[in-house]
Amino acid sequence: MGNLVKFVLLPGQRHDLIGAPLLLADVGFEALITDKACDSNELRAQFQARGATVVIPPRSNRVEVIEYDSGMYRCWRGR
Repeated sequence: MGNLVKFVLLPGQRHDLIGAPLLLADVGFEALITDKACDSNELRAQFQARGATVVIPPRSNRVEVIEYDSGMYRCWRGR
């Protein structure tokens, strides 16, 4: 999977998505690969602006379907 590079404790009642920008603010990477729980236009835009490849499958209720690299996602999930 990968190596832990940083840890941020978030309040239990908040969605993990609020911590992603804080957690990854000073970490360099080429790709952000996560599950559909992190499917957010804001998160995608923020990390694409940093030059990262964003690999997040779209949520089933997303109006605008966004393409993603399903092969890269499957490798990350270990399938």
